[in-house]
Formats: sequence, structure tokens, C-alpha cells
Amino acid sequence: MGCAWDTGIDRSMVKDKKMFWSQGMDGGESVLEGYQAAAKETALGFTFEAKIPWKNFSNSSIPLYAPAVGDRISFNVVVTDIDYPCPGTEYVPQIAWTGDGSLMHDPSVWGILEFR
Repeated sequence: MGCAWDTGIDRSMVKDKKMFWSQGMDGGESVLEGYQAAAKETALGFTFEAKIPWKNFSNSSIPLYAPAVGDRISFNVVVTDIDYPCPGTEYVPQIAWTGDGSLMHDPSVWGILEFR
């Protein structure tokens, strides 16, 4: 699939941001260093794979995370088609790995990522 994948990090729902703010939320930029992605069409839709180095989620106030086997974290991936709003509305189509319409404001509806 010949798609361009902009990247962003949404920290709007995090109370204690620890100097780590939302980035790339308006599209047209790639804010993740070392990010790699691939997508492949399947009979049921598509498969998306991404490699995102942990350094993108740390700073001087948030230590670098080193996952261990068995670790579990709240996690979600959202694909937003910002250049294709629904005609006659301001609605921007999104598809998410887990959750519902509240996922942008409620991390409790995210999935759990377990490291194996």
C-alpha cells in the first residue's frame, strides 16, 4: 500500500504530563524518531505493523522504558484520515485497535499490550 503515515503523540488525557506534550496532532508531520511502518491489504481489511523506539516516550522527567517479558501496559493505535473529512461535517474518520468514541479522552477503554 503506497500510504504516507504521519505520526503524532496525544497526551491530552494525561494529567501529569511531566514536560511531555502532545505532538503532531494536526497531521503533515512525523514526530517519532526511528519510526517504521508497513501495511498490507488482506481479505478482511489490512494488517498494520509499526516499530516505534521507546526513546520517543521518554524525556528528562520520564525514564526510558525497557519492557520485560510479562509486562502489561495500556495501549492503543488510532489511524486518522485527516485529509478526508466526511462531506458536510467536521467529522474526521478514525479507526482504532480498541475502544469506542471515548478513547481520545478515556484511556480505560484502551487495550492491554503484553510483552512476550
